[in-house]
Amino acid sequence: MEQGIRTNFGIYFNQARLNAYIVLCHISELLGKEKSQENTLSEMPVLELLDNTDNVKESSDCYDLITKHFSMLDKIICGSSEEKKEAKKEVRAKSYYKIIRLLLKALNQYRNEYCHQHSTNKLKEQEIEELLKYLDRCFDASVRDVKTNPSLKEAQVSHLRRWTVEGTGRNKQTVANKEFRYRFSDAPASIN
Repeated sequence: MEQGIRTNFGIYFNQARLNAYIVLCHISELLGKEKSQENTLSEMPVLELLDNTDNVKESSDCYDLITKHFSMLDKIICGSSEEKKEAKKEVRAKSYYKIIRLLLKALNQYRNEYCHQHSTNKLKEQEIEELLKYLDRCFDASVRDVKTNPSLKEAQVSHLRRWTVEGTGRNKQTVANKEFRYRFSDAPASIN
């Protein structure tokens, strides 16, 4: 990858990590929990509340704040509003815990890799596959949200669709959209 492009990605990853840290510190303050260092985002004590079954109120408060500040988690888990209605809060909180820890771990790793050209604690192949699945779900749900905007026509958002349907009747099949421009990976377990 070109050095200039690496630097740009490094800047974005650095800012994203800082933003996540600020939000998690804010949530920690609201819930009266201690903060951790910025380089250990995925181990912030406040995240443990999402996986806490002992104190339901604390867990619920944490879930509400995480949902408010990290709204993409609902898109990753639920995908659509119908699925969201069906999923229980406790079940989603446990899913949030798993997903946000992976996202923050990946953010930290890629930030270090793109800013300093080195990274410890590399993601395992299984974690990368899971991360890609989460990013794809989030992106697809966001595209559905964009599509509900009545001022947009299908031709204006077709490049955002990962899949398209070809054929008619019994010959219909779902195929990769050649116009789609935003792939997170070229192959399984690799990130662009």
